[in-house]
Amino acid sequence: MSDVLNRIAQSEELLRRLASGVRAAQLYAADHPLVGRNVEGLLATLKPLQQQFGSVTIGIVGGDLVVADTPLPKASAGMGEFIKRLKDHGIERIVFERGATADEAQRFMLAVATLGPKGQVAAAWDFPHIRVGQITSEERRSDGSGSDMGAIRQLYSNAVQAAEVAWESAEVEGRPDLPTALQAVEGLSEAVTQNRTALVAL
Repeated sequence: MSDVLNRIAQSEELLRRLASGVRAAQLYAADHPLVGRNVEGLLATLKPLQQQFGSVTIGIVGGDLVVADTPLPKASAGMGEFIKRLKDHGIERIVFERGATADEAQRFMLAVATLGPKGQVAAAWDFPHIRVGQITSEERRSDGSGSDMGAIRQLYSNAVQAAEVAWESAEVEGRPDLPTALQAVEGLSEAVTQNRTALVAL
């Protein structure tokens, strides 16, 4: 359960760092400390995700940002301007490959921050480890929920086990194991918030 929640938290932090870095690059000079802090935070957040997935893909499906096939509506709710900027220029997918440097990440943030009027982004941006593109029709239909169903099944199984522990504790000790029960409820609540489609499919 904690692995799924940790991955969601890391993905949300990745989005916040990227959006904040782009916003800072719009407002300040490239060497401003706020830009640098967001670059450092972005790379630090990417590291554990890349250890798990190799490359990390951020996509836009509908009005939501998606990281590694997991929709993140809660984080997306406060990033309307960032999402619109990307979609206006035909960017629906950003892929971070391993090996991206601070200089490369900073130049990418600056490139997004300085996009001109609505239109398509040039096909070849000079970022060796960062690629941009569009979501395919097949990916748009799948909505990314399929790959998350296994994790949610495990989350549900863990919650059932936690409920059994709480019930046994109530029988033996005369009172339930409240921390265990609370963790199970919070985990399922977070899953419902993050990926309703996959839960319904279960």
